[in-house]
Amino acid sequence: MNSSEARAFHKGISAVLSSDRPQIVFDMSKTKHVDSVGISVLVRCIRQAMRHDGDIRMSGVLPQIAVIFELTRIGRLFEMYESSTAAAKSFSSFLPNAPSTFHPHQAQPAVTRAGYLADEGDVDEANFAA
Repeated sequence: MNSSEARAFHKGISAVLSSDRPQIVFDMSKTKHVDSVGISVLVRCIRQAMRHDGDIRMSGVLPQIAVIFELTRIGRLFEMYESSTAAAKSFSSFLPNAPSTFHPHQAQPAVTRAGYLADEGDVDEANFAA
């Protein structure tokens, strides 16, 4: 996901993110690259969803993307699943500490996401133009 793709993606999903309690699954199985603007867009998406009492889950994260997510610490923001079906089902059957969550590279539990989002110094969005 390069800069122009990331901006187009955010523009296309903005209405869904602004709906009441959005529950979204990002299928990352065909995403082979994410640049810094792509990371910023993903952070913006999760923030926007959470402002509307929603959440975003990811599925099919490829190993090379998982490494980027680990290095940028964005992996802490999203619950990750092996399949889109498992991610979608997790919305209807939320159980704290459920073992079906898949966290590549031992990402921290999803419970820490809200605290992580409060620390805006980790991701620089200054150069992102919507």
